[in-house]
Amino acid sequence: ATGLGTDPVESLMEWAGSSRELFAATGDSIYDVTTTGPVGAAVVTGLTNAQFQHIMFSNAAGNFLIAVNGADGLYTYDGATWTTQAVTGVAPETFFQVASWKRRLWFAEQNSSRAWYLGTDAIAGAATALNLGSVWRSGGTLVRIIATSYDTTASGAQDYIGFVSSKGE
Repeated sequence: ATGLGTDPVESLMEWAGSSRELFAATGDSIYDVTTTGPVGAAVVTGLTNAQFQHIMFSNAAGNFLIAVNGADGLYTYDGATWTTQAVTGVAPETFFQVASWKRRLWFAEQNSSRAWYLGTDAIAGAATALNLGSVWRSGGTLVRIIATSYDTTASGAQDYIGFVSSKGE
């Protein structure tokens, strides 16, 4: 892909649904880089930064690329349109990481010990806080959410979510 400007590409994000599309975040914009050659106009502009964390999330409404960068809110792409989603209860501009666990989207809030989650299968709406500060003996802030599965021989696959603090807990 060409025509992305002089800023470096800081994030590559893939949407996977009925087809596959690739997006590059650079400077203050996101470009569709699915095909080779000139990219044309940016599909999202006016960003504070291009450092996105992202995942794919599917529900009854479709397949969504979910992206956050700690400054510009919660972005989704549905295979046709980029949208800034409305989230209540917290400023989604503070979300710098996203994970999916047990049919919910989870977000890490910048400079905080709180993780936030949306309703089952939701990509927007009311967010609920999980304050981890009281369980971390060394304090710190939330730096990573990890959602994983582990297969035990006795009970089969089990889903787990982990939260990592800036102090190593």
